[in-house]
Amino acid sequence: MMVRELDPPGFHPQKAVILFHSFATDGALIRPDRFERAISLVWGAMRHWLACGVPTLLMADVEEWVPRRVVTRQQLGQAGEMLSRARRAAGTEEHELFGRMQDLDRDDALIMISDMPVVHWKDHVGKRSQLVLVDIASYERKQRERRGRA
Repeated sequence: MMVRELDPPGFHPQKAVILFHSFATDGALIRPDRFERAISLVWGAMRHWLACGVPTLLMADVEEWVPRRVVTRQQLGQAGEMLSRARRAAGTEEHELFGRMQDLDRDDALIMISDMPVVHWKDHVGKRSQLVLVDIASYERKQRERRGRA
């Protein structure tokens, strides 16, 4: 007797952490459009992990680093409300951001999203097995390319 089972490729982590920040080295240009785009990416990442059934923890400087669990649709909605009212943090410092990273479990998938281009902060990030650094500047290039084709 043969049984056919669906076994999709890949795996999902036990927990995902989305870390949103506005830290950058000196000389970084603050752009409101990047902040809005980064907030949208945070929202999309939370929706993705919820759809995959992966418990998510959101830590953001816009919420003074208070951890926010997103495991249910109701919690997702509450996080979305917070993000819709979010204002850029006045001055995120390196020790705040990386102090929060030290508190995280090394086995958690970590997605770092910022309104600052990754070139301004990637050298300050340590090594992790499951780490995604989202470069906000790369989304600008993709949008320009799409406009050029239209």
